[in-house]
Amino acid sequence: PHNQQYNLPVPSTGSLDGADADEWELNVLFQHLHFNVFVGRDLTVDDIRTTAQEFAAKDHSQFDAFVFFILSHGGSN
Repeated sequence: PHNQQYNLPVPSTGSLDGADADEWELNVLFQHLHFNVFVGRDLTVDDIRTTAQEFAAKDHSQFDAFVFFILSHGGSN
């Protein structure tokens, strides 16, 4: 998993492909809204379940909102 900060403009090419563009746009938006952003890439179904369980077990009482996105652009595993 990756914990990424997107504080730089879009790469000099001016564009990102598919999933990278979706990830970038969501990351920029939620950082702008002052969310702590965690990005996990290339996770298996089991990895996604584990990540969801880890976040579910955390104390979120100090926050007003929690958002969990799953972007799937891959195969069945």
